[in-house]
Amino acid sequence: MIFLSKTKMKILFVNHQKSQCGIYEIGKRIFELFDKNLLNVTYVECPSKEEYIQSIEQNKPDMVLYNYFCVTLPYINKEFLSNFKKIKHIGIIHDPLTPTDLAFYDHTFDAWIIHDDTNPNISSKKFTTIRPIRRYENINVNKNNILNIGSHGFTVSPWKMFETIIDIAHQEFDEVNINMNLTKATFGGKDDTAIFNSWKNKITKSKVNLNITNHYFETEIEVIDFLSKNDLNVYFYNPPHMYVGVGGSADLAISSQRSLVVNSTYMYRHLHKHLGYYEQNNSLIPFLNNQEKVKMVYNEWNPIKMTLDYKNMIERII
Repeated sequence: MIFLSKTKMKILFVNHQKSQCGIYEIGKRIFELFDKNLLNVTYVECPSKEEYIQSIEQNKPDMVLYNYFCVTLPYINKEFLSNFKKIKHIGIIHDPLTPTDLAFYDHTFDAWIIHDDTNPNISSKKFTTIRPIRRYENINVNKNNILNIGSHGFTVSPWKMFETIIDIAHQEFDEVNINMNLTKATFGGKDDTAIFNSWKNKITKSKVNLNITNHYFETEIEVIDFLSKNDLNVYFYNPPHMYVGVGGSADLAISSQRSLVVNSTYMYRHLHKHLGYYEQNNSLIPFLNNQEKVKMVYNEWNPIKMTLDYKNMIERII
């Protein structure tokens, strides 16, 4: 057995304040999945400069990991971080990935890491790792009496294609429960009641049931519980431009270890080699029994591997 020593670096993990936001939740999940036997890391939420400075003074870190997004940590820039020259600054990047943003990441951080091992962007400061997949014990191996197809996400942006998922399931199956949990987002959220009603009005088959909830689950385990009750979870994206990161919503579906299908968008390119993908006008049926493929991804993208990728990055830049 190879003994893996704990890094001696004292690391601070900076997230913004608790909110109904995918960036917040994935940041919290990354920290919680770190193997603390390998990384000496402390979690803080610092939505403002004042709270950040206070956390630095209290914790005296050698390094800071930023769960970075321009809207949620707007005070982070090169000028501000230059006040803390003895600290190594590492950005955890999600999107956007425009040339301008990539130049900002290179300029601002000593290194940056992205949870997408297929990311094509070139930078001497870039590191990649796997998706942060939460561990889940309450595995559901049973099929429902009626087929259940589900999805989830924040907001109903047209490019997330929830209506398309409903249309395809309604067309292909005469008896199916379509279960969607669509939560209003803190940043950019709006009242989607009218949209939900328009979707329900399209259902014409008596044994097709569209169940839409907008309940905000306080924990990701609750979201995974919701997804674990579906026979097939579906995520179709059609992003508005090419400079976005990979889609994170499917992470929790992988945790559920139920069958999963994504479409051909480059936002799910990290899953295509593992699961294949749905193509327009094809069938969902071939994906109904791909649980073993999903389990392989679940096992491969594990917290130890993710932590070791971070540890390798840290040791290379100190």
